[in-house]
Amino acid sequence: MEYTQQVFRRLVVRAVAPSLQARIEGAGYVWKPYAIYLDAVGPVETDWVDAQGNRTVKFQAPPGAPLFELVGGDLIHDPLMGDVWDFSFDFDCTAASSQQVLGPLCNQ
Repeated sequence: MEYTQQVFRRLVVRAVAPSLQARIEGAGYVWKPYAIYLDAVGPVETDWVDAQGNRTVKFQAPPGAPLFELVGGDLIHDPLMGDVWDFSFDFDCTAASSQQVLGPLCNQ
């Protein structure tokens, strides 16, 4: 896998209301009381490259395209890596379905 990273403009820690627990779990994720809102823009590309060198583009966004995400989880301490974010959910805040579930958590 090859990944061209987007440009992050800001990261915002947001509290996730307990009233959203059923909606988040209904989407197949684990509710956590905090999430990080990621405000980013493209360009970005994710490619799969097989053993023969054949490339398949799995995701692509052009320069300037908004890439807003809400990533829930916990800050944990790993003995090897130190303090890390332990992922529990990830919503694409540009999707109407995410905006309906998460409301203002997905607003800039």
